[in-house]
Amino acid sequence: MKIASLTCKEVNPDTTVDDYLAFELLRAQGHSIDELIWDSPQNWEEYDLVIVRTTWDYMEKLELFHKVLAEIDSKTKLINPLETLIWNSNKKYLLELGEIGIPTIPSLLCEKIERSEITTLLSDPKYSDGIVIKPCVGASSIGIQFIKDVSDFKEVQKGEWFIQPLQPKIQEVGEHSLFFFEGKFSHAICKLPRQGEFRCQEEYGSNISNWSPTIEAVQVASRVFTELKYPINYARVDLLQDNNGNYQVIEVELIEPCLYLSTSTNAPGNYAEMISGLLK
Repeated sequence: MKIASLTCKEVNPDTTVDDYLAFELLRAQGHSIDELIWDSPQNWEEYDLVIVRTTWDYMEKLELFHKVLAEIDSKTKLINPLETLIWNSNKKYLLELGEIGIPTIPSLLCEKIERSEITTLLSDPKYSDGIVIKPCVGASSIGIQFIKDVSDFKEVQKGEWFIQPLQPKIQEVGEHSLFFFEGKFSHAICKLPRQGEFRCQEEYGSNISNWSPTIEAVQVASRVFTELKYPINYARVDLLQDNNGNYQVIEVELIEPCLYLSTSTNAPGNYAEMISGLLK
């Protein structure tokens, strides 16, 4: 069968792109796989399955992205499903996770962040370790700021932003990412930021390693599948520990997560098995 894997015109060379490990297995089964730029004209009906992968510029043209996804969905099978992708394209979903009881980092939603507000928050003991602000539509830490003093704050454009307290354990034990295919746990990694850095992406110099998750970590991440109403084929669930060592969901990546298949011998097969199942 024919599979399309969606990408973008410019893929950051400093990021991990290792889907080919699973694609090799699928090609060995007789399937064909084309990597297509998502916002270029395509005959989507030629494909039995379209999977959204390295579409890392979608946040810059979100309305067009949603339109293209809807077009694909009208002509063939899209994964993750359309409603799931649209829901996941704005980080306000974290508020919904908190409402249904999934532990998340406390987040204030703002349309405009003023310097005076930052000054007030810095005097609050909840923000004693610092403030993190991030856009609700974004990826790869673009637009994110860490603020320890009001002088660190850079004016932001009007839009939807989250204000969160820094979780200091990120610099001690890192951020943990758990990967699931059809709700089944596949593998996990630890992303440890370099000294003096709070961002965990490899493009900022973090160390990426395979990780054997605790039972608690798997249980917290798995709640995304058991308690959400949205259908999910593949997911990366990012966790951080609070000061007491309890895991909190910091992000649920359902659109274009790096899958880090090369960190686990079983991961490429798990990914390929999911796609094979969807083709049947």
